Amino acid sequence: EHTVFEGEVTGAILALDIIKSIPRASKAHVFIDCQPAISAIQSPSAQPAQYLLRFFHDSLYRLHRLRKSLEIHIHWVPGHEDIEGSDAADDEAKKAAQGLSLSTPSTLREQQPIFPVSAAALGAKQKKKTRSEWAK
Repeated sequence: EHTVFEGEVTGAILALDIIKSIPRASKAHVFIDCQPAISAIQSPSAQPAQYLLRFFHDSLYRLHRLRKSLEIHIHWVPGHEDIEGSDAADDEAKKAAQGLSLSTPSTLREQQPIFPVSAAALGAKQKKKTRSEWAK
């Protein structure tokens, strides 16, 4: 129901949820292996997954209102290169994409109605189905 790009932005939202759950944290570093997602988070212009980007920024704003001295840094890292836990995170992301995830974090559970099915993902799914049927 969603694109990989949307999944990366959702991962950044979940990172904020984790940071929020650690009340004594004064600094947090979020590592993302998707440069387009990082650029999108840093740019206010209209772009794909705007509803997720808006949700990220709303969450960040609320978090900074609660903890004014909290520093959050976003970094790019090459995909899964010698980073502890990255393979486990990748496995969990694949499970979630297949609808096999056991739980939804509170931040997303509260906002489920505003996360509509992605038009881009639906289009790609239909295109794949059409190509398969055409090949038959």
